[in-house]
Amino acid sequence: MFDCPEGTTTLAKEESIFSVLNWGVLASLLSPTTTIVEAAHHHIMDRLLKVASWERQGKISFHLVCNRVENMSQFIASKKPRTMSWSNVPDYMEYEDFHSLARACSVHDNTRHFGYSMNWVMDVFGVNILDYSGPKGAIARGRIIDGSNQKFEKLFKSRGWEKYLRLPIPNNPINISSSVLRLGQCKMWARHFFKTGQHQGYCQVLETKYDFGTPLSPAGAYTLHFDWTYDPPVKKEDPLDTCFFILLPWGTQYLMMQKSNETR
Repeated sequence: MFDCPEGTTTLAKEESIFSVLNWGVLASLLSPTTTIVEAAHHHIMDRLLKVASWERQGKISFHLVCNRVENMSQFIASKKPRTMSWSNVPDYMEYEDFHSLARACSVHDNTRHFGYSMNWVMDVFGVNILDYSGPKGAIARGRIIDGSNQKFEKLFKSRGWEKYLRLPIPNNPINISSSVLRLGQCKMWARHFFKTGQHQGYCQVLETKYDFGTPLSPAGAYTLHFDWTYDPPVKKEDPLDTCFFILLPWGTQYLMMQKSNETR
């Protein structure tokens, strides 16, 4: 993405802080006197200091647990969590098993679940330009690449990003085109994923959102975010003693937040 001096070593995949930061936020912090590195540092420190301040004031407390979620579903449910963040755990489980587990963790109602999938594209045909291989797909591939470059150029210029980023994007055509191809398929996959949960009982999808990703990442962005609930209309939560669970493929973390209305 950057014009680096000749001989600069190529970064390993995702080996850059800019691969995990929201480019839109960084762009809003840039100025004639602020470099992209300074903007990234300011953004990260601002978020860290905010959480550290809440912890010092006793507004939040963290509890780290390394265990299989299957072994903790009753404990999690007993905390009556208001929200549960599953990271990309759905990528590592059968859909039926995941919904059964998530439902068991929120049997006391009033829980909103958040999660995302990066591997959904592995099960969907047509989201990769290589799906249009062979001589017969040559015209389609050309149109897809040209159309993808045009869409990104329009997006960058509409947000003023062309001042900082190169056009056309100097990236692998697979990554550029996949960002556009997936837009037509992601919600179809989400409907299939949640239909599995709806077969087990009430399951309402609250939002699905495709992640644009960051143009500073050397890899394409396939992440599909979604949030949902197994409870009919979510009740108004108690602003005190609110519990949030963050579940990761390698362990579990839960956050007990006091006076959550003061930490928004």
